[in-house]
Amino acid sequence: MINFILLGVGIIFLLSLLATNHTAIRPSHGILLSVSLPSDALADRQTKELAGRYRKSSRLLLLGFAVLLPALFLLSDYPSLSMLFLFGWITLLMVANDRLMVRYIHKLLSLKKQRGWLVNPTLVRRADLRLAREKPNLPLGFGWLIPPILFSLLPLLWPMENHAAVWLIVGVTEFTLLLCLVLRYAACHLPNRVYSQDESVNFACNRIQKRMNTLTWILLGFIQSVTFTPLAWLFQSPETFSGWMFLLIGVNLAASLSVILLCQRRIKRVQESLLQGQEEFVYTDEDEYWKNGVYNNPNDARVLVEKRVGYGYTYNMATTRGRVITYSLLGFAACVVIGVLIILLQTDFGAISLKVENGTASISAPLYQASFQLQDIQSVTEITELPSGTRTNGSSSRLRMLGNFNLREYGRCKIFVERENTPYLLIRLEDLCIILNGATPEQTQEYRQLLGHQD
Repeated sequence: MINFILLGVGIIFLLSLLATNHTAIRPSHGILLSVSLPSDALADRQTKELAGRYRKSSRLLLLGFAVLLPALFLLSDYPSLSMLFLFGWITLLMVANDRLMVRYIHKLLSLKKQRGWLVNPTLVRRADLRLAREKPNLPLGFGWLIPPILFSLLPLLWPMENHAAVWLIVGVTEFTLLLCLVLRYAACHLPNRVYSQDESVNFACNRIQKRMNTLTWILLGFIQSVTFTPLAWLFQSPETFSGWMFLLIGVNLAASLSVILLCQRRIKRVQESLLQGQEEFVYTDEDEYWKNGVYNNPNDARVLVEKRVGYGYTYNMATTRGRVITYSLLGFAACVVIGVLIILLQTDFGAISLKVENGTASISAPLYQASFQLQDIQSVTEITELPSGTRTNGSSSRLRMLGNFNLREYGRCKIFVERENTPYLLIRLEDLCIILNGATPEQTQEYRQLLGHQD
């Protein structure tokens, strides 16, 4: 199951890069491949040939990485190695895609210099007075996020058995909603941009941008609330929790990406229609600061600037705040990835052991433990197969099962088994079953002797 989820993540990542790369060769506001060009240069044959070569090269690159992606299933026995492969695959893809784009940016810059295509070198910083005056009325209000916040708190009003899980799910949902609220605030306070010398066009372009950006985060807030909150109720039914969890996460990812792409495309389409036929654009020739694929302009005090390729905004790496935020986010992401990989590697390769001291049996395994009194054991029997059931939490691969499960014939179980090393020991307690084995059949028999049951 996890490999199909990872495969889906990889496919979504490929489609996202395909959409991003497409924006690089689709002229917008006089920008092509992060290079500002006058209208006659955009229509030039050499410019179009260069854009065509980039389109072909980028698609071949993505196709090559798409062919490599199914190699995930060669590592299906070890989820940790599958995850490690995916993270490595994503990292290499991002680096290769970025280097390819930078190479073609440099080619287009050389062509621009060779042909003498110049745009207005004056960088306009001032928005017109009407735009400044109307700014508070441009975005959607934060009150739109109140309904999803209240909806996410509903599980706290119903009596449920697993309070810790409910609080965890509500906490995660509230955190994502708070993040949407912060990002909506940031979208409201982005600097206005001058697109044209026509005051009404400037107002309309900035209005659609701010309204759609704030709408994006409001809709994402609704999506997080609607997809995460039901998990609090579903957690009370372990038999169906895993299936519904994967379904809701898939719906969340698909809906979130769709909202982001549709809103950003709406901004582009409306702005292009507004600027169509304008004879006097306000050009900003900042190509020197975009030539390496990121914005690095020491003469610009702005921290956030609109991307020239893709959707949304990026940070000015010449500012201290821009560097701090960027490197902090990268560091946080790296820590999360490394932490997840360490946990998964321990789950796949960590040792499972049983110790008995002073009449207490203790089972130790990566992330999961169990202890019980020998006198509480009702029976210990050998089984060679595990019945079907659902995983409440834990890990399950072809080689190993660890964690808490609900099995059809035994009910609630804690499982610590190497699946290929039969038989397994089924330890029955009053309200719980524990299924355990050793790394070898001989070690399994040693465990049985430690538990004091030879029947």
